[in-house]
Amino acid sequence: MASPRKVTGLVAAIIVVVISALVFYLSYIDIVNKQEAFVVIGLFSVLFALISYLMHAFISPVRIVTAFVWAYYAIGVASMVYATTIVKFSVLYLILVLLFVLVSIAFIYWRLSTMSSDPSA
Repeated sequence: MASPRKVTGLVAAIIVVVISALVFYLSYIDIVNKQEAFVVIGLFSVLFALISYLMHAFISPVRIVTAFVWAYYAIGVASMVYATTIVKFSVLYLILVLLFVLVSIAFIYWRLSTMSSDPSA
């Protein structure tokens, strides 16, 4: 029988996927300006990446959580880059997105380096 922690993790993962799909769909449908819609989807996607990262407390298989985090992060960055380069080119927004990517990669590198140096993490 599955442990309560695994069941809770599975339920949390399903809830996050359903909520994120609804938020992405409704954002795309409700926002008339498609550049703004993709930026909003990107920001929500990064938020869901953070929520997925916090699911480490519930889900014991790290691969599942890592897949969620990287998938949402990739969707977020890709949709923001798409909105700023393809839908309507804006140098300022592109610089802001690239700055966000740079800062987030620095935090990811910092977190991975602390995890590899601490055996209890």
